[in-house]
Amino acid sequence: MEQNDFEKLLPFSENEPQLWDFFLVSASGVKNLKNYIDKALESRVKKEAYPFVVIDKKKGLIRGCSHFYGIDLQHDILSLGYTWYGKEF
Repeated sequence: MEQNDFEKLLPFSENEPQLWDFFLVSASGVKNLKNYIDKALESRVKKEAYPFVVIDKKKGLIRGCSHFYGIDLQHDILSLGYTWYGKEF
């Protein structure tokens, strides 16, 4: 995930509000999506998480997002989650 993914993630944010029903932080709407991406990238800088977009290789389109999180370098562990996919995927 990079800041320049904003435009590609925006249609999910604006057109699929149900994606955020079970998330603690909503990315629905322009302001919330910017906040979502900013916080995700901030967590990468702090080495707390590694957010990434999920790409449909056949079509070359972003279809969702996920994170490696709970990164503990001392104990070599991490978790995978905060995953969502658009309804067409």
